[in-house]
This record gives sequence, structure tokens and C-alpha cells, in this order.
Amino acid sequence: MKKNNKPDKIMKKNFAIAFSLMIIAVLSCNKDDEESDYTYSIGKIYWSDTLDTNQDGYAQFKRLHFNVYLEEQVNRTVVAEIYYRPKNASEFSFYAFSDFYDVKGDSTANDISVDIGFPNKELKRGYYDFTIELYEKGYNRLEAKCDSLQEELLSNQAFDESSRDKNYTIDISWSQIDDCDEDGFARNATMLVDIDVQDDVTKQVELYVYVKADDDSTYSLYNSYDEITISGSSPNDFVPVDIGVNHTELAENVYDFRLELYEKGSTVLLRFKDEKTDILNDRKFERQADDSYNYSVASFFWSDTVDTDMDGFTFKRKFHFDIDIDRNLSKELNAKIFFRHRDSSDYREYDSTGVFTISGSQPDDIVFQIGNAAAELDSSWYDILVSAFEITEIDTQLAISFPIAEDTIMFSMQYFETESQDSL
Repeated sequence: MKKNNKPDKIMKKNFAIAFSLMIIAVLSCNKDDEESDYTYSIGKIYWSDTLDTNQDGYAQFKRLHFNVYLEEQVNRTVVAEIYYRPKNASEFSFYAFSDFYDVKGDSTANDISVDIGFPNKELKRGYYDFTIELYEKGYNRLEAKCDSLQEELLSNQAFDESSRDKNYTIDISWSQIDDCDEDGFARNATMLVDIDVQDDVTKQVELYVYVKADDDSTYSLYNSYDEITISGSSPNDFVPVDIGVNHTELAENVYDFRLELYEKGSTVLLRFKDEKTDILNDRKFERQADDSYNYSVASFFWSDTVDTDMDGFTFKRKFHFDIDIDRNLSKELNAKIFFRHRDSSDYREYDSTGVFTISGSQPDDIVFQIGNAAAELDSSWYDILVSAFEITEIDTQLAISFPIAEDTIMFSMQYFETESQDSL
């Protein structure tokens, strides 16, 4: 019998096609890699935030800045590697990575910074040269480089360990965060700043507080304190810094803060903290007008009326009401009911509820029992007022009173009498 080779030919043909497609895919990938080799450069080297509190010319800390430029109109994520060497040493050693930065193309100046000194490695007393290498995130191809031979500001930088300098510390915490509508944006919060000095001495210092929107690059002065006395590491000399409506309102946004510390009358920076400290970045604030909500009375009615002698004067009945809030919030309230005798101009408190919780517009009746052995009302007509009070961590404040208009038929001229007066 003659062998049929047609299936074998089909298989060989399919294999050839698959192999060709694979080669094309590999070539395409290589082409994509070539196209992603964008054009980077490094420029505008500068230093900031020098900490040299004993002013001997050797800094315990400086922040190295440089601008990264990307020619193509794309956005990419990059990371810098910093290398250092003592002056006159032959080899550079790795020092630190920068954070990851999203850089914009079209030759935009993208500022990148790396801290030299704590919290990175402290450098022993001496002069140092530095090199900057730039890489795209996830790739090991060198995109740009700048070193001490190309840039004078990367050469002969004097550093010393912090233990040889005068040291101040700043510890920060937040308290009394006032966010009434519970949307994560506070109308006010207090930044507690505890300033300590290494030696057991008393110092007069000045504190400057700066703020910027999270997507801005420049800080603005928010507040300053120039009459601060600190004593060693005492925990009792902290500075409360009000952020928000208690000082100056901040429009709804996400904010970063920066603190700068100086000895009184001096321009020598002792210590600073900024958005690289987590507790000072991405803080949410809004104006008081945006941090509000309103209460309303959804319903109210009387029930279980007892008027034995049928004269229109009741000795006992129940008053029901339902309070809503115009946000999806839960709030704790208590309520008080007041009566005003027809011959009086003043309301007096009759009774109060315990603490109750309302949630948005969910129906939840609160009930007052009017008329009982402990609090009977003498035969007359009365005007009635109900007030509900919001219970917060800071204080207790009036939430809503009703009726708004005192001539509301269910609240004015309500007739009551005692049980003994309501007899047949």
C-alpha cells in the first residue's frame, strides 16, 4: 500500500509557520527594547538643608539635588544610584538609592534628591567626591551619569558624623483631629512638636512651619514660633501647632509639611523635617464650610394618650421623634424636652434621654414618656421644646432644636394635668 505523507507535510508546514512567527515576535521585542531607550541627561546639581550646627565647615547632613531631563514626550519611572569616595581614594563605593521618581518628558526639569547623612550612612570626617548614575525602574541599562570630574559641586564636599556635632531632635505626633463629616479631611488638627537638645541645657529656639499642596514643589510659610524654651530631653516643652481653622483654613486638598528649627536670632539651621517623614506627608484638610452636615427632624407624633375624664387635658402620653443626618454618618446624641407654663416666659427642663445613635436617614424613633408619678404636670397648657445634643470627643454641642417655629400645632398649647386631676 502506498503511504500517505500528506499529514506529515501539513505538520511540517505548520511548524515552519510557528517558527517564523516566533522569530518575528523576538525581533519585535528587540525593536521595542530599542525604542524604549530614551534620551536622558542630568543637570543643575545643588545641595540644600545643610546641618552643621557647630559651624566647623563639616556637615553631618546635606541633601543632594539634581535635575533629570528626558527629551522624548513620555513619562517614565527612574531611580538614581549614588556613589562616593573619600578625597584622593581611587575607587567609588555605592552609597544609596534614591526613591523612585516619575519623570516627565519633553525636556522638563525633574528634581530628584538623595539624603547624604542620617537616615542613610553617616560619613566620617573628611572630604568626599560623588557620582550619580540614573536607571529606569526595572532595567539595568545606564541612562545618564554625572561625576565629580564633570561637576564641581560633586567634588570636595566636607562631611562629619553627627556625634561630633551639636544635636537637636524633633519628634512629631498629631492629636485633636477634627473631622466632623468623617470623610478623611479634617477642618483642624494639632501637630505636637517635641524639640530636644542633646545636652542637659536650656535653649531658646525658633520653629517655622511650612505647608504645600502634595502636587506642588514649593513650600509656603504657614506659622512661626519665636519664643520657645526647651530643656534637654524634657517631654513637657512640646509646641502645639494648630493646622486648619483654628489658625488659617486650608482648602480641600492633600498637604505636605516642613518644620525648620533655629536657635533664637540665628540663621543656622539646627534640624528640619519635611515630606520625607511619613507623618508630615499626605495630610488631608478642608475648610470648615466643607466639613459640615445638617440634622433634620424626619417625623414626630404623639401616642398612647390617657385622658380619663375626657376634658382635653391628658395626664400621660408619649412623644415620638426621628432625627436624620444628611450624610452617611452615625452620630451619638442625647435629647432633652422642655416645658413652658402658660404664665411663664422661660422653659424648664422636664426630662432627658440616654445616649442614642442615629445613622443617616434610617428611621429610629426616640420616645419621651410625658406624665408619671415622678414628674406630673399641673392642670394647664404648655409650650414644648425638644433639643438634641451631639456628643463628641471634644465637647457636647447643640445639634438641633424643634419646633423651629413655636406655633407648630403639636408643640404649642399642649394641655396636661395630674393623674388625680384626671379623674371621673
